[in-house]
Amino acid sequence: MSRVIRIESGASTRTRVLRRLAQALRAATQPTNSSGAEARDILAFLALGLATLQESVEETASAWERRGYWVKADQFRQKWAWGPRVLASLEASLHQGDLLRAGASALEIAAILADLRVDAGRGRGKAWRGAWEAWRSTRSVRC
Repeated sequence: MSRVIRIESGASTRTRVLRRLAQALRAATQPTNSSGAEARDILAFLALGLATLQESVEETASAWERRGYWVKADQFRQKWAWGPRVLASLEASLHQGDLLRAGASALEIAAILADLRVDAGRGRGKAWRGAWEAWRSTRSVRC
């Protein structure tokens, strides 16, 4: 079996995901995005992004533990401890179809990402399109 070589580091992955989450949250606040289907897509996109974020955090912390940096790994996990909590709340809300409660989770994410700068001109595409179906397909695998 050959080695898997990844070009993007864990920190780059986390930065990319956080920026895309911030862009989706910005799009959700625009008055033109009032359709329920797009709101579901954005909320599902947030859930998928948080899951990717959590995988990256766990991968980085595991690598530090293999090297014997247990304290550093624990501190890193504590820094990102909000992720699994918000993800669990968001996925439970989506599973029940409660978009208002899922929106509260989105507001919590927005508060956490408030200091993150996102260029207005970058990412004009709607990366969250089809995220609802993608989330539903991954949810059936995870649950």
